[in-house]
Amino acid sequence: MITKAWIVCMVILGVVCLWVNPARTQEKKDGPKPEQTAAAEDLSRLFSLDVPEEFKSQATEEPGILKWKKDAAEICLVVSEVFAGSADQLFQALRTAGEEKGEMDEVKDLDLKGLKAAMFKEKPAKEPERLRVWRLIAIAKTKMFCLELSAPEREFPALTAEFDKVAASFKVKEQ
Repeated sequence: MITKAWIVCMVILGVVCLWVNPARTQEKKDGPKPEQTAAAEDLSRLFSLDVPEEFKSQATEEPGILKWKKDAAEICLVVSEVFAGSADQLFQALRTAGEEKGEMDEVKDLDLKGLKAAMFKEKPAKEPERLRVWRLIAIAKTKMFCLELSAPEREFPALTAEFDKVAASFKVKEQ
């Protein structure tokens, strides 16, 4: 049964994280445009993240989104604003929805310098082509970070150790 809290959380998560898909993301052979590089450098003052060398940076048209890709696997970080005073409420709604949905293998609170943070790990998919996603969500006073680690189920088991390292390397510099 879908609860009202779950629907509200999915709408919020969809809007805030902007569920990146290939139709909205543009891959450039010549690398990112200068303004995209500047935007990425501006965002990098907010966080640190160790992305494996095999994952190549991809240009995106949306501000606040950084993306790296290796074959069908993707690492995506969305940085967005949080409405004043809503951080605790938003975090609790997302956490509750993750636990109630029943599609998560693990929902775990994380300690990131006092931020509200949690890791949401989806259960393995039944279809080998379906994407499996892990999401690390961290909420500061004015910013929300959504780190998505995804790959088709057939490739995911081989990437779990690498994805765990990426998630463990995520740190917020400014709050």
